[in-house]
Amino acid sequence: MRSHLWIGITAAIAASALVGCSNSSMNTARVGSAKSVSSTDIWGFQNGLHRDGSFWFAGQPDLIGMREARDHGVRTVVNLRPHEQNENYVHFDEPQIAFELGMEYFSIPVTPEMIAPEAVAALAEALEGTNRPVLIHGATMEEVGGLWAAYLVRYRGMAIDEAMASAQAAGLTNETTFDAAIRAMAAPDSEALSEFATVETEAMPDADFEN
Repeated sequence: MRSHLWIGITAAIAASALVGCSNSSMNTARVGSAKSVSSTDIWGFQNGLHRDGSFWFAGQPDLIGMREARDHGVRTVVNLRPHEQNENYVHFDEPQIAFELGMEYFSIPVTPEMIAPEAVAALAEALEGTNRPVLIHGATMEEVGGLWAAYLVRYRGMAIDEAMASAQAAGLTNETTFDAAIRAMAAPDSEALSEFATVETEAMPDADFEN
């Protein structure tokens, strides 16, 4: 399936990337290759943690992970988990904890199988001018890597091969998510709808953390 997708939509991806890139000042910030972070260096992240300059990519952080991220400089959290997953599987109020730790918080609900163009646009909107470093996390690394790849092509003008390699370094391994990311790259331009990506809290610097 991959080979057919690559052959059929490469031109469309290139065209949409040029449009998205021209509208974003983020394309001047260099993104290299994400590197895995050992759990002995930073605790509290399920399903792995990777870093690429001022971007962190992870599965679900726990309370310790949220504090570790803040203590290591993270100023913005982008949560990709669908709302029902947050309600059923996350046993703390993540937006409130982000608020208490002085970090901005965005919710952009996606699944590994459905990387929607609106979600890519919402990520671009969230990252435009926000405080960095930024932690982008989901339930696993799959939706993180898939959405990141589509963002890099559409809004940073990155070549497809390079974007997919960067996404794989950020945790993308699932072929279904790979294909979803490719489709999102080729989809028609979407408006960056503010209701899709919501800022759940406002930053409150130097707040105290309590378990």
